[in-house]
Amino acid sequence: MDEVHLWSIPLVGDAVLLQREWELLDEQERARAERFHFERDRNRFVLAHAGLRRILSQYVRTSPASIRFELGPYGKPELAVNVAEQPWRFNLSHAHELGLCAVRRGGRVGVDVEQVRAEAWESVSIAQQFFTAGETALVLAALEETRAETFLKLWTRKEAYLKGHGKGLSMPLNEFAVSLEETCIRYPLEKGGEERNWSVHELHPAEGYIGAVALEGAGEFAFVEKRLEPGG
Repeated sequence: MDEVHLWSIPLVGDAVLLQREWELLDEQERARAERFHFERDRNRFVLAHAGLRRILSQYVRTSPASIRFELGPYGKPELAVNVAEQPWRFNLSHAHELGLCAVRRGGRVGVDVEQVRAEAWESVSIAQQFFTAGETALVLAALEETRAETFLKLWTRKEAYLKGHGKGLSMPLNEFAVSLEETCIRYPLEKGGEERNWSVHELHPAEGYIGAVALEGAGEFAFVEKRLEPGG
């Protein structure tokens, strides 16, 4: 059984912690952090990416600051050096005060997390613009008080799959379909086919958040939830 580790990363910290985490980042990460207009967003980025380094250091047995990344053709980061015969694969997402990192050995992985908010009207508008007709119908059919949650369950599944593939939004969201009841992905949509080498799974990493993880490969998966303690 393929084991997938799901790490929660708290994105709150005082000035001392933020400075310590800042020192773990490389020049590229620091440059990205400095582009944020709001200090709150910059701090969350720093904590998320330093947290990722702390997590990965436990797998590759090196210091967090020594970890090096390389980017795929669409910008997805991977470890620059493979470990043993199979590389550790990972993906990071963060929303509001929570980061979520998925780590596995072997196949590709994608993860997405979103904070649940009540703007149902916005959910409908985005679904109508980017979702398939069937997915949009699911959002519209949901009760008003659960519509935003229904939308996010679909959105995180789709985002996790795109991030796992490494193509990001270069693959339009309406070219494949996900389900609230199944782990399969229908792709390519117009041919009625199914992506048999990927599955997507719903996550509830913390109260008020919804997430999803997409995994390459057939078979069964064991999910292990972990939490990175602040600065640890």
